[in-house]
Amino acid sequence: MDNPTETAQVKKSPHKGFRRLVYFAVTIGLFLVGTPFAIKYAISEGLIAAGSKHVNIGDVDFNPFTGVLIVKGLEARTGDSPELIITLLSVNVDWLPLLKQRILLKSIILNGAQLTIEQDKAQQLIIAGLNIPTADVEKTPKEESAASTWDIGLGKVHFVNNRIELKSADFSSDINIRDLSLKQLFSWAPDQSADLTFETDINKAAISGELEL
Repeated sequence: MDNPTETAQVKKSPHKGFRRLVYFAVTIGLFLVGTPFAIKYAISEGLIAAGSKHVNIGDVDFNPFTGVLIVKGLEARTGDSPELIITLLSVNVDWLPLLKQRILLKSIILNGAQLTIEQDKAQQLIIAGLNIPTADVEKTPKEESAASTWDIGLGKVHFVNNRIELKSADFSSDINIRDLSLKQLFSWAPDQSADLTFETDINKAAISGELEL
């Protein structure tokens, strides 16, 4: 004759497995849904902490499985007009090279960006309304060692229809990057050449070229 307790345990075990599966699915779902909101919040707070007064972001999408981050409709301003506008930013990260202490950005696409770069009387750079600190702070040997253990690589960088406005007390320039492409630049392969092609307008004067770096 079967033991009633053992029979009850056998009947309950499939339900426990199902509940665990549901909990796992809900956790993954919350992670996938919540991560873009967390990234959007981090970008906004980061720009505000750096000096922006108002930051608007239209949409953020992140797929952890493919490593693709997409940011659309970003505007940052310190006054009435925005100093930074990004219509589309797409970054694709390859996760596997991280195991070898390599940061590989498979692709970066920047489309429809507008950026203001100013230089004040003290020669301080102000990029997109943000004060950029000088790079005269010396790193400790420990910090330099930690930084040198990581390499970085760019598979492809593509800039399309981006505008940069340069302002200083001595001159001002308007740079329109119609198309710029940089391919295969890796710090762990310093002897490998990288291809750079560009089509730009500087103060309405067209400048284009192809370079092998």
